[in-house]
Parts: sequence; C-alpha cells; structure tokens
Amino acid sequence: GRHVQELCDALYQEDIATIIMEPDIHNHACVRLTHHHVPHTPNLSFSMTYDKAALMDVLKSLAVSQLHMHHWVNYPASFLDFIRNIVSETGWHYDITLHDYYTVCPRINLVDKSGYYCGQPEISVCERCVETTPSHASGMPVWQWRGQFTSLMEQARHVFVPDDDMRTRLTPYIPKNAI
Repeated sequence: GRHVQELCDALYQEDIATIIMEPDIHNHACVRLTHHHVPHTPNLSFSMTYDKAALMDVLKSLAVSQLHMHHWVNYPASFLDFIRNIVSETGWHYDITLHDYYTVCPRINLVDKSGYYCGQPEISVCERCVETTPSHASGMPVWQWRGQFTSLMEQARHVFVPDDDMRTRLTPYIPKNAI
C-alpha cells in the first residue's frame, strides 16, 4: 500500500534498496520479488515449494539482510510458513508493521456482525463471531489464529503500530519485548 511505497521512497533517498516479496497474484503457490524503482519484473517469481533454494540464492546475491513485514490479508497460509522458514534458515532480523487488527481478529477490524466495535470480548465470543460471520479464519479457531501471529511477533526485533489507540488495543496480544 501507500505506507510501503513511502517507506521504499524514504529508504531509496538514503541509498538503501528495497525488494518487495509477496505472493504472486497469478499463482498463490509462488512468491514474487519486485524492486520499487524497477517496475514490471514478472520473471522474478519462485515456487514456495520447488524454487526455495533459487530464491535464497537471489536474496543472498542481492545482499538482503533485513526483513520488514507489513500485510498478510488474502495471503495463503503457506506464505506465513514460508517466511518463518526463511527467517529460521537465514537468521535475518525482521520488523513488523501492523496496519489493522488482522493478527488478533480474523474479521480484521474488531467489528462484530452488527457492524460496531466488539469491545474485544472473551475469546469464546470471538469464536462464535467467526463461526457465524464471514472472516479470514476459514474454520481455524481464533486462539490458533492469534497464536500463529504471536509466535512470529515474539521473534520480531520491533512491532510498529500507527498510533497509540491501536497500541492500546493490541498490547494484550503482542509480546512485551516486541512493541
């Protein structure tokens, strides 16, 4: 989104190149690499299953040393596992910027079926909510949903949020060492 573009521009001004890795929109079993200032690079697509070694070679040849994760909405679950695996193998440090409540609420915005703020109730209420209203959980229990992101945040160097209100709402779910 716009935030990522602004961050890439700011880093470019400091002579720091950025490479964006995201699921390939044409094949969700693949990841695609793009450079913010080199558009239209469709040939830099790698299978998360079969091309991992080639992708790692490319990332190393580009001297990637830091990851900054931003969004997971509409990404396949395999992408999150793939990123975990890369971090584990390389030992690279990473930061996370949260732009919404997706990591704790599969409905993204802490809004219940009435369309109003849910008040962050007990998890049993959240479980009933995602069972009866559309969400990104796809049958996954909310405790498991949150756990997959908590484990990722525990290893992050920093977890950034855009404002104090979001920090207050997310603090109960983010490991103390990260935020």
